[in-house]
Amino acid sequence: MKNIAIILILVAVTLFIGCSKASPSTHLTKAQVLTIAKPLLPLRAGESYHESFTNGTWTVWASDDGTIKGGWGGSTVLTIRDSDGKVLGETTNL
Repeated sequence: MKNIAIILILVAVTLFIGCSKASPSTHLTKAQVLTIAKPLLPLRAGESYHESFTNGTWTVWASDDGTIKGGWGGSTVLTIRDSDGKVLGETTNL
């Protein structure tokens, strides 16, 4: 009877330890996304970086007011996959 109790306690402890481990996050933080984007997206005077997250991808652009601009001097927009940080595209809005 003692052996069964010890086995049950060991099983319970093993299950508790296995279930309490948090799975590592596979999502990028804003800081990580900006680290990827900065070498590809230099700032002009008065601009700052802006980012948006939708459906597993980050969109990053530089702007003085947060909008994506078109026309002469339009915004360059980077698309970065959240799961691995791969740059999927770079578009300049002309």
